[in-house]
Amino acid sequence: MEEIFKPGYNPFESYNKPEYVQLITELKQKRFRLSETGVNPRIFNQWKKAGLVDGVENDRKWVELDFGQYIWLKVIRDLRAFGVALEDIRFIKDRLTINVF
Repeated sequence: MEEIFKPGYNPFESYNKPEYVQLITELKQKRFRLSETGVNPRIFNQWKKAGLVDGVENDRKWVELDFGQYIWLKVIRDLRAFGVALEDIRFIKDRLTINVF
């Protein structure tokens, strides 16, 4: 606990190992399609305009997703099924996500 107060402490230093870098690289690969999430493309575009989805480009006819984006779309889909408003999901997204890479 005392080390977190030392100058130059890096909380992410222990994650800078080759096996972790390899895992992160694999998870960031675009391996999933929107059709695998069960989300309609029209609904997906509404969520994207509402700011619920980041980092997904759909210049082509299909949308490719990495693992995190795939899971996040399934979370949004389930929250919407429970009646959670888009604004509330945006609030959740803003509080849960952090870009450490």
